[in-house]
Amino acid sequence: MIKKIRYVLEGIVFAFFFTLFKLLPLDTASALGGFIARKVGPHLLATKKAQRNLRLALPDLDSRARQTIIRDMWDNLGRVMAEYPHLEQIAKERVTFHNGEILRDIIHDRTGSVFIGLHQANWEIFAASALLLYDFPLDITYRAPNNPAVDRIILKARSLNGRIAAHPKTRKSGQIILNLVKNKGNLAILIDQKYNPGPLVPFFGYPAKTNPVAFQIAQKYGAPLIPGRCVRTKGAHFEIALNNPIPTQDETGQPIPIETLMAQAHGIMEGWIREYPGQWLWLHQRWGKRLAEYEQQKDMIKDQAA
Repeated sequence: MIKKIRYVLEGIVFAFFFTLFKLLPLDTASALGGFIARKVGPHLLATKKAQRNLRLALPDLDSRARQTIIRDMWDNLGRVMAEYPHLEQIAKERVTFHNGEILRDIIHDRTGSVFIGLHQANWEIFAASALLLYDFPLDITYRAPNNPAVDRIILKARSLNGRIAAHPKTRKSGQIILNLVKNKGNLAILIDQKYNPGPLVPFFGYPAKTNPVAFQIAQKYGAPLIPGRCVRTKGAHFEIALNNPIPTQDETGQPIPIETLMAQAHGIMEGWIREYPGQWLWLHQRWGKRLAEYEQQKDMIKDQAA
């Protein structure tokens, strides 16, 4: 009963802000969302997780640099939330696409494809801009919020009212996306969250459990495996860039080990995060609690000895 009441209250608050951001012009909504998150976020408990992750991944930063990145991260996250009602406008008017010919080639060759990315800048606009700028249908996967009311609101926005097929991360969806690529469809998956059953692959020098499904599907069906990223350039303006496909077979036609493919993808994404650290979502428990706590203790010992 308490959970239901909490979900109702959360849903009302979320719906209020969603409606407010929808009524505001895009730039005003984005700026307001960033302002609210920038002021509130650093004081939330979740920020401690971001601080631990930063100490792990970028140990050479001083405390002031970490604080700046965390502030920028919250600003970006607040903007993302405020931009949900405006995704169609952003995709049509605010995106500069680089290497878009890759999409045209896939359409022409009818190969199907698997795109991999991360929670950077506004990660929701790639599928929307691919559809609206290139007429390129792209299914997406997502982790559904625990609150069903919030999930319904966000799903309607991220799918452009159903024009983009969005699959929650469930066992049932796994078979759907498998058949999608098998039948030459296009899939986008974000791979920067912890996945407990996944293999351990180095990420910023530490073992991280990552979902291998994108790599397995691309390799199994011979679909191009394409890293793509989004960068917030200014306010609610973005650049989307696609890398050349990662080969999933060697010169002899033999499958490259999945862990090797994943390590290569992690290396690419490490570079993206280092370039724009304030635009990545540092709030995920990417490396596991014990490892993060151990590194925090090491830093405390070093500080005491200095």
